[in-house]
Amino acid sequence: MKIRENLVLRKIGDEFIIIPTGFDAITYQGLMSIDKFGALLWHQLIQDTTFEHIVDKVIEIYDVDETTARRDVKSYLDLLNKYQVLENV
Repeated sequence: MKIRENLVLRKIGDEFIIIPTGFDAITYQGLMSIDKFGALLWHQLIQDTTFEHIVDKVIEIYDVDETTARRDVKSYLDLLNKYQVLENV
């Protein structure tokens, strides 16, 4: 799984903004914002990756247990998938 090719993330002030480009600019009709956790996942998802790799990264950075990391990552990936941000899901 990875982020769709025509979506880019920019940090503007303290906010992380997803900007659609190309054809996706028409599809999305606006910008989306994500939080710091979402930005961490975004950086993992720029290249094709696995759920396990992302969970390991969350455990490493946030020092949480595996159950919490899995729940939070799954929840966020479900949200990204709902808004069609991901490919290969």
